[in-house]
Amino acid sequence: MEIRRVQDRTGSWGSGTRRKVSRKKDDEPTAQLAPGAVILRPADAVLLQRLAGNGATTARLAGGGTSVQRLDIYGRAATQASALSPETVQAFARLIEAGDQAGALRVVVEAMTSRGQLDPLILRTSGEGDLWQIRDVEGFRAAASFRSRFADPDNAGRKLPNPRFTISSTGLKPEHLDELYESILHEYRHVEQQAERVNSTEQQAETFGYGADPDEFDAYLSEVELSYRRGHMQTAALQAGVHWEFLSEANQAPFKSRWTAAQKKIQRVLGKPVSEIVATPKAESYRRQLREMERQAREAYERANGGH
Repeated sequence: MEIRRVQDRTGSWGSGTRRKVSRKKDDEPTAQLAPGAVILRPADAVLLQRLAGNGATTARLAGGGTSVQRLDIYGRAATQASALSPETVQAFARLIEAGDQAGALRVVVEAMTSRGQLDPLILRTSGEGDLWQIRDVEGFRAAASFRSRFADPDNAGRKLPNPRFTISSTGLKPEHLDELYESILHEYRHVEQQAERVNSTEQQAETFGYGADPDEFDAYLSEVELSYRRGHMQTAALQAGVHWEFLSEANQAPFKSRWTAAQKKIQRVLGKPVSEIVATPKAESYRRQLREMERQAREAYERANGGH
């Protein structure tokens, strides 16, 4: 089976996780609407932004002639409470204590699916291998890979990305539950991206290395937007800030409004701007890592093309 793409999370310089969390009903519009604007439910506004992306949203507005006022989804401080319900937290810990890692993971996945954070319609698979796989791997909580795309059995004109999730057995511990949850959501964002890509006729731009990949910036930016813990916000802000530096101007363009709003959230939650966060030794270490990955990617590309 062909592995189309692998996204993983290394833990050498930071927490090594990728995190997201759903928005609650207390998201409220805080700005005056422009004349003729349409008010979206907060949950719909978040989904429109996350799933469609800035580029698609811009095209939608240009074609429809009606403006959509952005809702302020960044107004609340991050908290230390788990994003999952107490019942899910307790069930997860109980199953881990009983040695049932598969059951514990299933509890988390079912909770996230019931909350609408995982869509089973794009998580269908074809061929060998379970969707959720637990293996003894180090360095990340979760990783997503993709096998050969296949036709949606309910819609012959649509393709499905055929994902597989690998969950680190070492991360299946009660004290790592929130990191696991956030990692799954980050990897699921890549499934959403791939679902859009396999059904698109647009040519994908060539990028070299992990740092210059707009999909990764999109996933990190989503983490900042949906972060609920200060420690995670610090990590997500650092990663998003450094990746922004690596993007080409063309790849930065679709994200500018989202990145501007996300920086306001970072300032509000952490009390310091992104410029201060990316001027730290950890950020420079991450830059060096990304530069090395870019160098290796370019060399591999040149070898594959006869040195050109």
